Amino acid sequence: MHPDDLFTAPQLAALCGVELKTIHNWIGKGMIKHFRSPGRHIRIRREDLIDFMERFGYPLPEELKLNAEKPVVAIVDNDTESVSSLKRALNRKFDVKGFNDPYEALITLGADPPSAVVLNLDMNGFESISILKNLKKSPRFRTVPVITMGSDPSRKDDALNAGADDFLSGQDTKKIRTVLETALQSA
Repeated sequence: MHPDDLFTAPQLAALCGVELKTIHNWIGKGMIKHFRSPGRHIRIRREDLIDFMERFGYPLPEELKLNAEKPVVAIVDNDTESVSSLKRALNRKFDVKGFNDPYEALITLGADPPSAVVLNLDMNGFESISILKNLKKSPRFRTVPVITMGSDPSRKDDALNAGADDFLSGQDTKKIRTVLETALQSA
């Protein structure tokens, strides 16, 4: 769980437009699901906050809605450590699905396309440009941004000609996050 997914009693009071004492009264009556930190401070999980606000008719602020429904990003790379590293780097802003087998990714994602795909062109034993071409042939994926990455910058033209929206040399997680955010805003 990320620290941004926890809220304090004063934050809830501000969101609801009530006094802090009111929050403590509601907590005492069991109206708000919460827990206490080791220092005995009240903490409310994001999903419990959303549930409370919806149950009692409080308008849900946009920042809660946006974080509740993250865009789905599929990472396709047969290097397990690379997938794990990207998941950690991206999971705050995206719902990340990792695939070590590109054919499994094609089958799984074909039924329910993600918001974007990150495809490693350096996968051992797989012809990643062919995978990219097949992915982009599908009508369901024509508008899904596909960001490719690889260690060989000479593959950039091949990737872009096959339908990639961008090519990144290496695996700079900050750059990948920035490119994904830009691609999804314009999609």
